[in-house]
Amino acid sequence: MLKVSGVSYVAFVALFRGVPPRPVTASSGTLTASGGSVGDLTAGGALTEAISGAGTLQLDGATYTVAGATVAVANVAVDVGATLSDYGAVSGTLTDAGTVNAAGGELTLAAASGAILDLTAGAALTESISGGGTLQLDNGTYTLAGAEVAIAVASVDSGATLSGTGTITGSVTDSGTITASGGELQLAGALTGTDALTAAGAMLDLAAGGALTEATSGAGTLQLDPKTYKLAGETVAIATVQVDATATLSGYGTVQGALTDAGTVTATGGVLTLGLVTGTGILMAAAGAVLDLTAGGSLTEQISGAPALQLDGGAYTIGSAAVGVGTVAVDATASLAGPGTIDGALVNLGSVSTASGTLTVAGAVSGNGGFVVGSGATLVLAGGGTLAGSFSGAGTLRLDGAASFSLAAAEDIQTASVVVDSGASISAPAHLPMHWSTTARLPLPAAPWCSWGPSAAPARCWPPAEACWT
Repeated sequence: MLKVSGVSYVAFVALFRGVPPRPVTASSGTLTASGGSVGDLTAGGALTEAISGAGTLQLDGATYTVAGATVAVANVAVDVGATLSDYGAVSGTLTDAGTVNAAGGELTLAAASGAILDLTAGAALTESISGGGTLQLDNGTYTLAGAEVAIAVASVDSGATLSGTGTITGSVTDSGTITASGGELQLAGALTGTDALTAAGAMLDLAAGGALTEATSGAGTLQLDPKTYKLAGETVAIATVQVDATATLSGYGTVQGALTDAGTVTATGGVLTLGLVTGTGILMAAAGAVLDLTAGGSLTEQISGAPALQLDGGAYTIGSAAVGVGTVAVDATASLAGPGTIDGALVNLGSVSTASGTLTVAGAVSGNGGFVVGSGATLVLAGGGTLAGSFSGAGTLRLDGAASFSLAAAEDIQTASVVVDSGASISAPAHLPMHWSTTARLPLPAAPWCSWGPSAAPARCWPPAEACWT
């Protein structure tokens, strides 16, 4: 049932008796649509009446202005070709297939709990949108220009795009595309969905944590505010990712761009591959996982965990903090430079060096990569292992601790000095050709063995009948 009071007869007939429509011009009174009824306006005009009820207000193809009024009907339908504008308030469920815009002041779209503001034709979201209901964006392009959407749920449907700057305070369900452009777009609520997030030279700010299930890309920045974020095999292909202080990014997958870490980044469940990493946060690898760095840089982070830190193609330098993972693996196309400390094992297939100070490897050493020790510098190997690569430079190689070192067949140690501390030992295969360019103090391996001094000195062998090489 539709009740009309205080409205002109012309308006009443035009609306509900099917005679040729005329504009609604009544300046006072009440339009009430009870549950199940439809008030169908077809000729445009100013909605100056108080409109309420549990039914539906339908606005057909014309222009309607609110002009400060409150439209409190349960459902408002703006049809194709119709425009609802001006300032005032619309509450209840709004279905927009036409145009809704603010003019002359603030137009408030307020969806109560359970209600839906359904926009279907794309629009600039210049209105104040709020409430405990849902803003549903269907096919089309929707833009924000610094506005705040303070609604409980925003749903971007398949085929829809939401872009621009501003804030969405509620949860966001994304089946379309969300793009930060022209500044900062903050999604303050929980984000779910499997479609696309982009930042076109702008900042996309996530503030509520959660799983990063979207395809994230663009030349801008993805900012992760202080919450917990998870990857499960996804690729984050955005230019820059910022992990704020007390924020955590964990899981497995790929972050292709530069990562600025002031929080904690943890590899869990597989391989977490990162590009260039900077910052003073924490890098970790949980049991069974691998943290894979691919772009070089200074390891200024606190790095820890039981499994492996993989250093792929690039030049890496150790920062002031110790590298505390179980194993550091230097790829054939990578290099790692000290001084500093590696608390775990070292697998060197590339190049490890220190030009000054002391580089200490506490765990076992393996791999056929090269070691270079600069003048006045010291390389301390304290965990034993196989010395299968080349050692060179004007510095000192120190074999430390109660550990056993094995020399491989192709060994060529040419550092300026080699010191074997008490408790350490070297074993070598019989008849191993050994060329040491300078004096070394070594415990003798099991017979047969060779002892050597400077390259010009003769070698001595045991038993004497054994052949020796210098």
